[in-house]
Amino acid sequence: MYLVCNKEVIQRVLDLYKQETYQFSFIGSVLTKIQKGKTYVNNKSNPTCAFIIHKFGWAQIIGKEDPNFLKLLIIKIKNKEFKQKIRFYNCNLKFLNSTKVIKGKRVQYSLDKLSKYKLLNNKFEIKKISSKNFFPISKQCKLDLNKRFWNSKKHFLKSSFGYSIQKDSKFIATCYSCASYGTQREIDIVTLEKFRKLGLAKVLACQFILECKKKGLEPRWDCYKDNFASNKLALSLGFKNNLKSYDFIIINA
Repeated sequence: MYLVCNKEVIQRVLDLYKQETYQFSFIGSVLTKIQKGKTYVNNKSNPTCAFIIHKFGWAQIIGKEDPNFLKLLIIKIKNKEFKQKIRFYNCNLKFLNSTKVIKGKRVQYSLDKLSKYKLLNNKFEIKKISSKNFFPISKQCKLDLNKRFWNSKKHFLKSSFGYSIQKDSKFIATCYSCASYGTQREIDIVTLEKFRKLGLAKVLACQFILECKKKGLEPRWDCYKDNFASNKLALSLGFKNNLKSYDFIIINA
């Protein structure tokens, strides 16, 4: 099991990843060096199996199953070498039967046809995330925009974008791209609890999607299968699920 940084090897892993049925923006962002993470392979010169882990813990095993590689990975996990929660996309649960995990099902959506929705209450104002309002939005919506997924304000403004709703000089809801992979832009939406069920998330998502369309980008939506509100919102916006739900597990560090 080898940790690799070599561009040629990473490119081979990326080529391998493009053959996967399930692809995720966070994993792709690591392989394309948009966001931080680590890539491990079973063979340095000709990788056929790989483990990619994002700095926030999103992770995926790709390629042809390699028993020896998986055995070494389990040892690293048990020894807590990754020092973080590991959030496994599309994971073979049998592979992790010997570890303590939280199991769930998630659904991946892609946009079919946008259903537009307007903000009718003039007490709310939509603002695009900019250099000036970046930190107020990050703090007031409790997003850590410069830490959790992106490394800094500069990194966010270069590789991401988003919109926030302001009321009485306070930002109360935000929709932004939490990961970038090729043309894909993963959507993350946060609304302060006091202002939920007012349709703010839908308004922001519409604005975000329209921006994606202008830039020739593909908005992506991913959530737990039993998250009724998130699934309902995705469908109401015009997203469609073309794949079966997939296994998702979390391992605490």
